[in-house]
Amino acid sequence: MTRKPLYRKRKSSQAGITIGEIIIFILIASISYLALIKVFDFAHAKSMEGEVRTTMTNLALDGMEIIRSKRFDENTIPPWSSSLGPDVGEAGYAQYDDVDDFQGLVENGVNGYSGYSRHTRVFYIDRSNNIEDSVGIVTDMKRIIVKVSLPGYSPVDITSIVSSRYNVLSY
Repeated sequence: MTRKPLYRKRKSSQAGITIGEIIIFILIASISYLALIKVFDFAHAKSMEGEVRTTMTNLALDGMEIIRSKRFDENTIPPWSSSLGPDVGEAGYAQYDDVDDFQGLVENGVNGYSGYSRHTRVFYIDRSNNIEDSVGIVTDMKRIIVKVSLPGYSPVDITSIVSSRYNVLSY
């Protein structure tokens, strides 16, 4: 009885992978991996930008909501206050009682978000002339602009117009 060999010799078409083929595969795989890292890094940066913009918008809306919850002016009937900004003795949110007290307010580290800053501008507008900028005269309407910024990102502005609800229809 003749013994059969434990393994058969391979034909030349069934030869294994050479070391050169392995090196070429590793080279191609590593270049592809580097390209994928760049794509994921870009996607992560874009998702962070969306998160930052959402936070900025929410902080601006929060500030606007606080301001709009206050009454139009110190005086309950005309003539309205000619000076805008906090009145004597008003040192912060808790003491601000009308919309224009927030004029010029700058807050850093808003609501515990370090790096974020919120700037508020309040001014009188004349609806028959120009609602985009201050008219410098006392009218029955005020424009509020709340701007939130973070270094490295474009700021977010929220704008609102409030009226005294007193004699507004006379325009």
